[in-house]
Order: sequence, then structure tokens, then C-alpha cells
Amino acid sequence: MLSDRVLDWTQQWKQEDLQQGLQQGLYSEWRMLLRLIHRRLSEAVADQSALMLERIEQPTMFEDLGEELFNCVDDAAWLARLNAVVGKVPP
Repeated sequence: MLSDRVLDWTQQWKQEDLQQGLQQGLYSEWRMLLRLIHRRLSEAVADQSALMLERIEQPTMFEDLGEELFNCVDDAAWLARLNAVVGKVPP
């Protein structure tokens, strides 16, 4: 009985560690993309983008958006692209 509990606890801790690692990775990706937006576009656009980017839970989406950022000619083009991508993300 106690050995079963210990195994359950161990599994739970491993799962929690995995979740924490994923969250830290997402935060790093979010932060890096936001830094790039700040450097490339206006402060107001970076602020708008931050709110939308918080809905993303897939690291690959951050990577794709990072590439898209350099293809956008101005603030409006970036926000249109970001809206198109984030609009597909469930709330």
C-alpha cells in the first residue's frame, strides 16, 4: 500500500517537473519573440502583441512567428499576421 503511494507520488512529481519545464520553455520563446518585436516595431505594437502571444502554447508557433516578423513590412502587416495565427488558437 505504501509502496503504491510512493510510486504514485513519484509519477506525480515527474509530471509536475515536465509541466514546469514546458512552461519555462514557452516563457523563454514568448520573451525572445517579444524582444524581437520591440526591436523591429513600435512599443505600442509590442504591447498589443504581448497580449496575443500569451494565448500560444506551442513553441513551434513562436518560431514560425519569429520568421514571419522579418517578412512583415510594417506594424499593420505584423498585427494582421499575428491576428491570423492567434485567431486559430483556442481561447
